[in-house]
Amino acid sequence: MRIDEVAKPKILYHGDDFGTTNLTIGLMMHERSNNQEGVGIYFSPDIEVAKSYGSKVSKISTRGLKFINSRLPVRRAVAEFGMVRLMKYLNKVNDEFWYLVSDYVEVSDQSEVKDYHFSEIYRMVGTEEIRNFQIELAQASSVKDLVEGWNRYIKIDGLYEPVSQFYSVINYNVVATPVNF
Repeated sequence: MRIDEVAKPKILYHGDDFGTTNLTIGLMMHERSNNQEGVGIYFSPDIEVAKSYGSKVSKISTRGLKFINSRLPVRRAVAEFGMVRLMKYLNKVNDEFWYLVSDYVEVSDQSEVKDYHFSEIYRMVGTEEIRNFQIELAQASSVKDLVEGWNRYIKIDGLYEPVSQFYSVINYNVVATPVNF
């Protein structure tokens, strides 16, 4: 597993027309979301980019936060133990999650899902980009369940894309401060 902690803390900016300071789960993935870099609230180190998304800009510091490259394959981004625990949690709290399991292993209902199936899925999706698998998990359960489980078992604050410099923050405990409102 590779966790990238920003050696020199950065200030990241988020722009919208609502004045977002609390990273509310309901805003992390919805019908108007792009979610190009995974589930979360999006930030950029460029304040002008943030302003292009809305007139109210807030900011966070990356100090103490952990981000992983959104393009990393699942097996390099998240340890098997954590991902298995996350999938077990999603299966426990969401009666429909077993349908995702059935996309990878042969099960015909939730009662047939066994713990070892989650390790099998982890190995099957090993080369898939973490951003895409994160979205797949959210769609198979719910954004709320994914975000709560991710913060409980994965404990990585977000994903980032090094070229575009977009940061997707999934940790709802991070609080942004207003810049211009």
